[in-house]
Amino acid sequence: MSKFKNLPWGKWLILSIGIIFTVYGIFLLTLTFFGTDIEAKVTSYRREYGERNEMFRNQYTYLYGYEFYIDSVKYSGTGQNISDSVYLKNDGNSFMHVKYLSCCPYINSDFEGSKTTINLIISLVVGIGLVLVSRKM
Repeated sequence: MSKFKNLPWGKWLILSIGIIFTVYGIFLLTLTFFGTDIEAKVTSYRREYGERNEMFRNQYTYLYGYEFYIDSVKYSGTGQNISDSVYLKNDGNSFMHVKYLSCCPYINSDFEGSKTTINLIISLVVGIGLVLVSRKM
């Protein structure tokens, strides 16, 4: 057990988390610039748990699922949204904007424009920052 005592576990943990954030940022960057747009049908929409315990009242977490077809092959995905207390029931005729990679459509994500760009920037900055911090340890 003493040979494991001097290993830099904290450094490897921070490096791993930084790599995960960086890979997610690259994933969003790839979808943003090289993704193909398509309208996907919302298959499920439900509210998760109760009201969120945050500074802003009447905020709830909603989970949704979607599917789209390319060359008669069905692809699907899921996501979540934070919104107010107005619950929209899925009537089967709702559609949303999705981007996917044409070489592998199973890599897809809902695309919300500026919100996706902000997530992209935050993920890359945090990921690269953690990788740089772990190198200095």
